[in-house]
This record gives sequence, structure tokens and C-alpha cells, in this order.
Amino acid sequence: MLIESLGLRRAIQYTKGWAIAFPYRLSSYKKRLIYFYYETIARVAAAANIRVIEIFAVDRIGHLLMECDTTIKQSALGQIPSRRWVVLHQNNLANPAVPCIFGRRITFIGGLLGKHLSPLSRHRLLIHPTSHYVLAMNKTALCYEVNSQWGNRKTIARLPPRWQASGQNALEDLGIPPHAAFVCMHARDGVYSPKDESYHSLRNHGFSDYRDTIEFLYLKGIYSIFMGHPGMANAPSQPGLIDYAHHPCRAGWMDLYLAANCLIFVGGSSGAYIMASIFDRPVVCVNMCLPFNFSPTGSSNQIGIPKLFRRRSTGELVRFDEILSNGAADARNSPDFLEGGDYADYELINNTPTEIKEVVEECMLRQDGHWEETAEDHALQQSMHKQLRPGNYSYGTASRCGALFLRKYRSLL
Repeated sequence: MLIESLGLRRAIQYTKGWAIAFPYRLSSYKKRLIYFYYETIARVAAAANIRVIEIFAVDRIGHLLMECDTTIKQSALGQIPSRRWVVLHQNNLANPAVPCIFGRRITFIGGLLGKHLSPLSRHRLLIHPTSHYVLAMNKTALCYEVNSQWGNRKTIARLPPRWQASGQNALEDLGIPPHAAFVCMHARDGVYSPKDESYHSLRNHGFSDYRDTIEFLYLKGIYSIFMGHPGMANAPSQPGLIDYAHHPCRAGWMDLYLAANCLIFVGGSSGAYIMASIFDRPVVCVNMCLPFNFSPTGSSNQIGIPKLFRRRSTGELVRFDEILSNGAADARNSPDFLEGGDYADYELINNTPTEIKEVVEECMLRQDGHWEETAEDHALQQSMHKQLRPGNYSYGTASRCGALFLRKYRSLL
């Protein structure tokens, strides 16, 4: 490639608003040549209405899916211009099957060509920034407003028809009878990304917390599928639970097939549940934290319950308005809640297995139209949403907080 043939390895030089890595000893002539080369490509691409979606981390399924999905939705809603969208990567997508579900809406360019074109991903004429969609440090994430406005429109993501027959065969291999319903479950741990686990460890919770939910579902003839990375510990042995994460049929396309066809996706503070969200499947998120949140992605068919905050010095639970006003709700790193951290007097408390089962049952009843909401439930829900102010992470969401959870902790509102 041109860059490597010129010895391009290190150092950063910022040129007219975009970055190219130049080696320290590269001659000025070669620098100008590289700049002219990429500047020419960028101008031609921009004239052809091409824009590059700046994915925060293509190796994280949540960022990859949500930032692509929100970009297309914003364009369809008329909030940004319609473009010929491109994602550049170096064969490091969190799920290699993702390009298949966006079809012609987004062109994914990987391999050597993706690496060769990578400097264009931050070119001033081509970049479509997405850090405000999900990452949104210390401000409201735009994905909540966009998904709320999207409502019941058709999903952007679509499964390729060829996956249907293969998916049915794989379900049989997993031991799920024909036409049987199943729920996908995921619980974050530190296996997937150990390099930054010290910052995110408080987002974890044990898969064993789902045991009551799995039993409840199995009594109704509904199977539970353990989703996750094969490096995770094996799923506990329990009737109705299938350890898909360690099954031979596990594959990228199958992850998406399961998420698109599940009755509910139950997840936590990680991006796995977004696989179901982009297909408009009901989502229940539990133990949500870092930042404090009860809303998966903002859609109205989603329910969440957050981890609670407890004061170490007194043992008392902390009111929601306190953590939303003093900055604790927006904290993103686990060390913030450890000794020496800004919020060291707070500890995060996991949801109980019973609370998890209750919110999953509520989601099922709402799906079937059998949920009976009381006047108190309505008032508590309104009160919870009013806690969110512009600037809070999930302000503008249409998702709900678990009704029984709010009844139990009404004193925190």
C-alpha cells in the first residue's frame, strides 16, 4: 500500500482539520504526496455524497449497531441529510455478520482496503460523528430521542431470507422444539474486554441472578438461551436453560437470528441487548448503571430497572433526585465509587433475582395485553420520568421503569 511503501508508522500530524500519521523522518515531499492523495479521494467521495460513519468502537456490538442504526433513522426522519453511508474497519467488527442486516443502506469496507482508507474516517469532508448517539459523556445520548420519535416504524435492520431455514435448523440443534418460544439472556462479565475491566466492573452481574426468571419461564414452556462470549463461564445447569455461548452452532449470524426472533431479550449494562432492540424486539434491562439508567435504548416496548445507590456511611438507599443532581448518575467508571473516588460514599446494589423475575413477567404481560396498570403505577412512572432533566443520559426516553420496582422503591422518588 502507498502508506506503508512510504514508511508510514508513527507520529501524528494534524493537517487542515484531520489527522494523518506520519513517521518522524518522512520528508516534506512525501508528506505532501500522502496528503494530496487522501485529500483527492476525500473530495471525490464527498462530491459523490459519501460519508463515513465514525463508530466509537467497531469491536463493541452495542456501539457498532446503535451508531449505524441511529444514523439511518436520523436520515429517514429528515434530521440529517440522506447520504451514501460507509463504515471503514480492519476486519475487527464485533460481529462479522452485521453488514448483512443493513443491506444497501450502509457499505462496510474492511480488510486491506479498509485499512488503506482508514485516514478518511476522520476527514473533515467525510466524517459523520456519532459520539453523541451512545457515548455522550456528561450529556444526553441522542439515541433515546431518535428511538422515541421512530416509534412503530419498520426496523432498519433486516435478516437476510437465507438465514431463516438455517436458523430453524440451528434451533433444533439447540434442543428447542418447533414453534417453541425462547428468551435470550445476557449478563456482562469481565471476559470480553479484560483490558478495561477495572473501569467497567460495576456494570457486571452474575448470570445466576436469572435463576428465578428461568424457572418461571420454563414453567410456561419458554426456553432461556444463555448468550455471550465463549470465554465466559459455562451456564449453570437448570431445566429450560440452553448454553448457546458454548454450543457448536454459535456464530455471528446466529447471534442476530436469535435476537431478532426472541420473545424478549433480557440483558444488563452492556451492548448485547441492542441486537434485539434494532429488530424491535421487547427488551428488559436489569442492573443498569454507569451511567444510572432505566431505559435500554428509548423504545416504548422496553423496560429497565437500575442498580440502586446505597450510602456506605449510613447504609441508607439514596434518592434518585440526589444522584441525578450531584453528578453520581453520570459517572462512567467503577473507580469513581471506590476509595478515593468522587463518589466513594456510594455503593451500587444489584437487583435481586425476584426483582428481575418481576420485571420480565411485567414485560410479558404487557406484550399479551394482560398487564393491569393502576393509577399509582401511572403516577410513579411519570414521577420517574420527571426525575430526568435535559443533560441526564436518557432524557427523552419512551422506555418504562419496572412497575413493581417503582412500587417497592417509591420512597426514592
